[in-house]
Parts: sequence; C-alpha cells; structure tokens
Amino acid sequence: MMRYTPKQVILLFVWIFILTSCTHENPGFPSSPPASGEGFPENVIFFVGDGMGLGHITAAMTVNGGYLNCTDLPVAGLVTTHAADSAVTGSAASGTAMSTGHKVNYSTLGVDKEGNPLKNLFEYFHSCGIVTGIVTTSELVDATPAAFYAHVPDRNLKEMIAIQMAYSSVEVLIGGGCHWLTERSDGLNLIDTMVLRGYDFYSDLDQVPSGQEGPLLVVLESYDLPGVTEGRGNMLQTAMNTAISRLHRTGKPFFLLVENNHIDHYAHANESDPMLAEILDLDQAIGQALSFSSVHKETLIVVGADHETGGFSIIGGNIGEGSVVGDFQGDNHTATMVPFFACGPGETLFSGVYDNTAVFDKFTRLMQCTAHP
Repeated sequence: MMRYTPKQVILLFVWIFILTSCTHENPGFPSSPPASGEGFPENVIFFVGDGMGLGHITAAMTVNGGYLNCTDLPVAGLVTTHAADSAVTGSAASGTAMSTGHKVNYSTLGVDKEGNPLKNLFEYFHSCGIVTGIVTTSELVDATPAAFYAHVPDRNLKEMIAIQMAYSSVEVLIGGGCHWLTERSDGLNLIDTMVLRGYDFYSDLDQVPSGQEGPLLVVLESYDLPGVTEGRGNMLQTAMNTAISRLHRTGKPFFLLVENNHIDHYAHANESDPMLAEILDLDQAIGQALSFSSVHKETLIVVGADHETGGFSIIGGNIGEGSVVGDFQGDNHTATMVPFFACGPGETLFSGVYDNTAVFDKFTRLMQCTAHP
C-alpha cells in the first residue's frame, strides 16, 4: 500500500480544499431523458446493504415468507465490484467506485491510484444545486458514507475524514462516530465547528423537532450503533424519515444515502440470525421510502450493495415455516456480483449487468448533473 508522509497528507487536504471550493464549470446535461422510467427523478434515495449479496437476500426472503420490499421493485440488475488492485473489494474502494466512477485501490477513499483526489457525487450535486444527506448505522466516518464526501489515502485516517466531513457540503448527517468529532488527538471539537457552520446538532433522534429547516447533524453513539437485535430499535427508519423531511423542506432536489452497515458486521462474524434481522430492518426502511415515493412520484428508489460478505448460501429451510439454514464459506468479502433493485423515474438504467463504476454515471445522468459534458 502507498505510504504518505504527514507533509503529503497535509498537501492532499489542501488540494481537496481547492478542488471543492473553487468555481466549477457547469457540468454537461443530457439532451433527452432516459429511454425508460418516464423522465428524470427529482430525488434519489439510495440504500446500501453493506455486504448484502444474493444469498443474504434470498435467506431474508425465506424467513419473511417469500417477500421483501426490495425484491418487489420492478427493476433488478447485477453489479461487479472488484477494486483496482484486487478481485475482492472492500467498502472503501467499492464506495469510491460508486461515488466517483473510478476504480481505486482496496483501502483508499476518494483518491486515485496515485493519491490524487477524485471529485465525487456529492461534490457534483452541490455544484448543481442538489442537496445531499447520509443516514447510517455505522460511524459517519466509516468507509461507505465517507466515500461520498472524503478524500484520504487510507480509510483508517478517521480523524482526517472527520475534518473533511465537518467542512463538507452534506446537508444532513445521521449516524455514529462522536469519538472522531470530539475526542481527537488535535484537541478540536468538530461538533462545535459544524454548529458554527450552521448545523443543528442533536445526540438523540427524539430531540429533533419536526418542521425544522437547515443543515442537520445527529450523532447517536461514540462509535457504531448497536445491532437491531441488541436494542437499536427503529433508528434506521426514524433517521431516514427525519432526513427525508429535512431535505424535502429545502425545496431543492435531493440525494439521500441510507446504509445498514451491520449486515456486513454479522456476516463477518458468521452470525446468520442477526444478519438477517438487519436485512429485514433495512427492508422496512425501503418500505417507508416507497410510501414517500408513492406520493412524491418524482423520487427514484435504488437498493444495492458495495460487496458480498461471507460467501453466504442457503442449504436448507422452509418458506412456509419462515426458517432457513445457511452456510458461510468464510469470514471475509468475496468477489461475487451483488444485486441492485430500482423503482421510479429512470429505473431501468439499473437493469442488466454492469460494473460498480457505472453507478456514478447513472446517478449523475439521472440527476442531470453529469461529469462528462
């Protein structure tokens, strides 16, 4: 792995600041809408089940009587996930591929193979007047959410990632990771920084008043949140609805990333029961998002994954009884393709077999904010 001196890391951060602060040329716009899905979406809600492969989804369907909201969506596709330097990817490289359209090395976030910053979806959207948000069950500085706003040579540079988050253009941030904002080696309190930048800050979702407008930061735990079987409750659904409400009140188009990180966590541990509970928890959030899109029909729902974890397969069970017997081939990621599902304007762009780098192009095209004039 490429190593960086402290001076190089500082120079990288300066470069990122210049990249994201200067005036950009207007991105090119497609001259006609996508061939299907009836026009462009105004809003996108993008669900990422971290580590969620076909085996995981099939097992969740089995224990849920053969039905999931995500598999009921009208469009499905398969996505390849390899990193630049490995057939088997991780959340950092895969998240970066989806957010920038570029293959990068396994542990890097938002930088190319030479360490140069890559402009991401959220930066393009900001220049196009589209507001963005992140909801996650993990730390807000963890690899998947960070791939949409950060540029660092190593995903483990969480203090640096937190600084970039504090100065990002993301309108709504809900998740864990308070430690990286307040208990830092440099003595900074980044929550204070974000409040000075105009964010409303809360440490409890129940404290967030309804009907309020403006940037929102909700940090619920020092690190990751607990699993749904360990007392997290309906946090994911509540956080998502809070984020949708706050973004929708801006009156601007929005793009919301909603991640369940715990699917990957339990797949690494080869614990199928809590893993399946996490998929069902994510699917409940998808159902609530579909309720929003049924009223606000200009909203596109996309469900996908960054990679598959555990090589999970079904070797027994009974749909009628809601039981499943699963088998893990290991405790790490695999190179197996992952499923994507979509419903809404432009939905069929997500059909077929394609690489995770194509996800970036699909979103920028659909939001009429393309990277390629």
